[in-house]
Amino acid sequence: MSAANAPLAVITGGQGALGQALTRILREGGWDVRSPGRSELDVTCGESVHRFFSDLPGCRALILNAGTTGDSPVARLTPERWQHVMTTNLRGAMACTRAALPLLLRTGGGQLIYIGSRAGLSGAIGQAAYAASKAALVAFSASMAREYGAKGIQSNVVLPGWMDTAMTRRAPAAAAQRALESHTLGRFTTTDESARFIAFLLTCTSISGQVFHLDSRPAIPF
Repeated sequence: MSAANAPLAVITGGQGALGQALTRILREGGWDVRSPGRSELDVTCGESVHRFFSDLPGCRALILNAGTTGDSPVARLTPERWQHVMTTNLRGAMACTRAALPLLLRTGGGQLIYIGSRAGLSGAIGQAAYAASKAALVAFSASMAREYGAKGIQSNVVLPGWMDTAMTRRAPAAAAQRALESHTLGRFTTTDESARFIAFLLTCTSISGQVFHLDSRPAIPF
């Protein structure tokens, strides 16, 4: 496929470990990939979102990967930290989705893939804001699947699980060990494994409104 005819995919938070793995694997699969970092696309800034998506010729896939944690016990969780997490993880995803919708519709449909977290289904100590924002993403994705399925837009959530990223490297060693022990296979998912799954999902035309767990912990129904 020529570069001019390659389908275009946008990955928010594109300079992180998963974003970079996705960029490489999708490009190997023939996609034209835009993977902006925060300096190019700040999902918390409406003007930045509008400017970025206004410059795109079209879009076949939007992978909503930008996020933050803001970890804190609820007793010390300030309204400002709560709002920052919600603005980044939830409002940022909504803003980018709204900006990309005309582009997806212009190209005859496409896929929305939201990068979620197991914490959004199970809750997590010290991550109330993060868990709440990721839980809301599941409901938002399901709503998008219902609202736009008839127009050819698929919407799904992928839970990559614990991966080796800048975010998880900040976790205490004891927390990482507990997480590892909860995996029946005794290993974490890699960023490449998650990226390959997402690349596969982009080849599917009849899957929407789903939540995919990518590790070996027992799935939690939602």
